[in-house]
Amino acid sequence: MPKTKKDIFIAIFVIFLISGAIAGFFGFLFWLFSGEPTSTQAGPSYSEISFLIKNGFLNSERPESGFSGLKPPDLIEQNLNSENENFEVLATKLNADNYQMAFKLENKTEQDKEFYLIPVSKEIQLQFEEIKGVINNKNAISINKQDASNEPLDKLYDVEKHKKELNHELAKAYDDIESDGYLAKPIKIILPAESTLLASSVWQIPRRPTSGNSGLKPVYFLVYGSAGGAKDDLVILNIHSSPQQGDNWEVSFTTRGIGDLKIIPNDQATVEDDEFVSLLCDSEEKTPQILQGDVIFYPNWECLGTGKVIHYTKKAGKHTLMFEFGEQISFAYNTSGGGLSVKGGLKVKSSSVPAAQWLTGRSYRKKITIDHTYVDANLTDFPAYIKVSADVQIGDGAQVDGDDIRFTSSDGITLLSYEEESWTGGAGADATANYWVKVPTVFGFANTDIYIYYGNSGAADGQDAVNVWDTNFKGVWHLAETATDEGTAASLYQDSTTNNNDGTQAGPDDIAGKVYNGQDFDGTNDDVNLAATSTIIGSSSSQPFTATAWAKADVDPSVRYGIVTAYDSGGDFGWDLRLDASTPAAGAVFSVGNWNNNTAVSATANFVETDWNHYVGIFDGTNVKVYVNGVLGGTTGTGAIDGAANTIRIGSDFDRAAGRFFDGRIDEVHISSGTRSAAWIKFEYYNVNENDNELSWVAQETTPAATTIFRVKVP
Repeated sequence: MPKTKKDIFIAIFVIFLISGAIAGFFGFLFWLFSGEPTSTQAGPSYSEISFLIKNGFLNSERPESGFSGLKPPDLIEQNLNSENENFEVLATKLNADNYQMAFKLENKTEQDKEFYLIPVSKEIQLQFEEIKGVINNKNAISINKQDASNEPLDKLYDVEKHKKELNHELAKAYDDIESDGYLAKPIKIILPAESTLLASSVWQIPRRPTSGNSGLKPVYFLVYGSAGGAKDDLVILNIHSSPQQGDNWEVSFTTRGIGDLKIIPNDQATVEDDEFVSLLCDSEEKTPQILQGDVIFYPNWECLGTGKVIHYTKKAGKHTLMFEFGEQISFAYNTSGGGLSVKGGLKVKSSSVPAAQWLTGRSYRKKITIDHTYVDANLTDFPAYIKVSADVQIGDGAQVDGDDIRFTSSDGITLLSYEEESWTGGAGADATANYWVKVPTVFGFANTDIYIYYGNSGAADGQDAVNVWDTNFKGVWHLAETATDEGTAASLYQDSTTNNNDGTQAGPDDIAGKVYNGQDFDGTNDDVNLAATSTIIGSSSSQPFTATAWAKADVDPSVRYGIVTAYDSGGDFGWDLRLDASTPAAGAVFSVGNWNNNTAVSATANFVETDWNHYVGIFDGTNVKVYVNGVLGGTTGTGAIDGAANTIRIGSDFDRAAGRFFDGRIDEVHISSGTRSAAWIKFEYYNVNENDNELSWVAQETTPAATTIFRVKVP
């Protein structure tokens, strides 16, 4: 027993220390084996707090006072459906002219990952400005609006599949914006393995909602790579093949991004009958690992061109290869026919060997190769211009009306949608024709092959014109009609898309155009009347769109020569693509805005007078650009379309009363929603302008006769 107060105090102190040690020890054991932290405190981490303070989202003196107001209660987030990736909005801030969002993005995997940040706003379309942040608290990252993807959301994602994977509120928000013709531009973010990004993003508000700040209600969601309905990163170019014994079986494919590639024999027959020869990216030989079961494995595969795997066929038959790239799976098949019949009491097994990759029902074909020299990046669903020039073989082999013409992809059997703009010849006469063919992918780093087939006297017309032009095309006018001065005859100038935005005329005459026929405008009162801007590209003043045309001025412009213009009867200006004498050396101009109110924004570029030139005007919702012959001539901002109800006309400027009509020829006017990429515009020019259309043709092939081999067994 303690005898003094001092002894009592010492005893109590020792007991306290022992109790604390025991409690701490058991607390440590609980933490160690439970795997859960003992603290339940929620909120940002220290590094997150520091980042939010530095970027003005929190008060540096009392940061804890701002925790409850970091995010509005109506903010909807779509986190990634994976334990290996995470996205979280940390804070938002609404200013006078922009909206700011701080977020955290985590890549917990052992490889680099691509993420796409897509803004969705209920009432207005926020425009991306910049992202600035830090990776792992040390490496700075900066993305500006020039780095945003040129591909709209529906180019990267299967939209309907994507919506099924979202929560209810987010799917509803998606439907709301989609009904307004919204095409989001995904912001691409590449994160290294096992890294965390803390970032602040800025989004411009082109016009404030009428209901004030409370009506903005922004929604953000994030999708990674193959999740969330992303379109295929793995494409087999020739799915079906029929090599014979002793031949090579070659399968070409494309991939997007970096990932582990496996090429797996899908059955024992494939293992036994096919022997691996080589793996290539374009012409570069790659050395893969060969795993058990003859599996070809190449870690971190990246090929910007066309991949190819080659097997030697030791024995013809039905064989299958399964391709795995990242989380995607595709198949390629090596097949041959066969059957069993009975003749004269003998069991006869026949094996019919079809012609390799040949479209059924056609006697002839020619391979057409699209040169990639002027293709700066892969182009999806590109309407390639195919010109047949006095071809005696096609003329001898095809029908007199050309109805038996068909086009296929490089595998020789997959039909491609095509539109015939003109055809003459056939039945012995040299064939001359102009076609537009929808090519699924025009490769930027390798040539692209397609086939033209002919030689079937009983075939019906196979055109599928409306499907040649992807959903971004809102109007395609070839201006090839042969009518002359027919006033305002309805539906005279046909729109080749499904939108049926046909035009009526006031005066122009048909004449030889750049592609086939075009229209000759007299510079006095000729033009073509189309529909309103709102009907063709949408009603939003910040709706991105692209207008293109081929034009050839007969004389230098003395004022403004309108090529394609939107305005109303009173001269109220919406936008126009024109030639203008007021710019140095006579320039091509694309303007968006209202000249009457002095709010028009214009981009200019010089051109060569009296020559055919390819003119392109682009409005991305803010900035205005003009291209001449595939080259960017000028860019400027900030603009907005004025008067969405304004009528679009071909061949006149907005002030028709002042005689501002085009004097010369115009051909191939195309209007698209969204912005076409620089690579698209460049090849669109070269594909039409070059004498060979950037195409090369091989000699005519004739259908090989099928061979039947009989194996007879006498019972």
